[in-house]
Amino acid sequence: MKKVSLKIAFILLLMISITSFIGKDIVVQTFSQEILGKKISGYFLDQMINELPIEESSKIEQNIRNHKETKKITSKFIQTIIDNRINQKETKFEIEEEIDWLIAENVTKLIEPQKLKEIRSYVIEQVTNIEKRLEENLLESMGEHYEIILKIYNIFTNIYFKSITILLELIIGISLLVLEKYRVWKTLKNCSFVLTIWLLGIFILIKLMEHFIDQNLAGGWLTMIHLDALIGWIIIGMILSILLMLIEKKINLKIYSKE
Repeated sequence: MKKVSLKIAFILLLMISITSFIGKDIVVQTFSQEILGKKISGYFLDQMINELPIEESSKIEQNIRNHKETKKITSKFIQTIIDNRINQKETKFEIEEEIDWLIAENVTKLIEPQKLKEIRSYVIEQVTNIEKRLEENLLESMGEHYEIILKIYNIFTNIYFKSITILLELIIGISLLVLEKYRVWKTLKNCSFVLTIWLLGIFILIKLMEHFIDQNLAGGWLTMIHLDALIGWIIIGMILSILLMLIEKKINLKIYSKE
């Protein structure tokens, strides 16, 4: 009974932990690609449209939308809203460093220094000002569910919450290893299968609710929800499950051959 309880707790903790990591990636990636990335690249192009050929402008737009610094700005944007709305802080939406990196890696060699200063000031001002407007639009879209959704997101993506779940997973994992010894491979295989099915279920659910999420939670701004990380985890889960199944079979053969 003790081992069964430990196994159930282990699987549940893994489900919560992996879902929190993937959930944050989906939110940041989708918001970055579909909303903030478009806004930021648009502000850059506002200032450069007459400075560069159309082909070069299109390339820069795509690079900025997909850049890691744009994702950092998005993550900061979400955290700023959570801090100010949920945690009752007065956090400023500071993005100067990220904008400097975007300029350095995308437009420095193409634009004159004086013009770069103008672009920097304009983009920082526009992106900083958009924070309040976007928050108001999100509040209007989500209605009474706005703060509830933010609170849930804040809990599951909180570094302390993640650290505690990972610590508990390690403790339970070591306990199962001590209790089950070589049989632990079967437990790991079962966990991997359950987690893969769980993630596949999340993928299907999001796809079925994509239109609802767009219209009721994102103000109709989304063309799609970006699930690259989730798909990656599902593929890893499938491969890991097969590998663990093969390892378990190999170990069982060795045990039976000794008997």
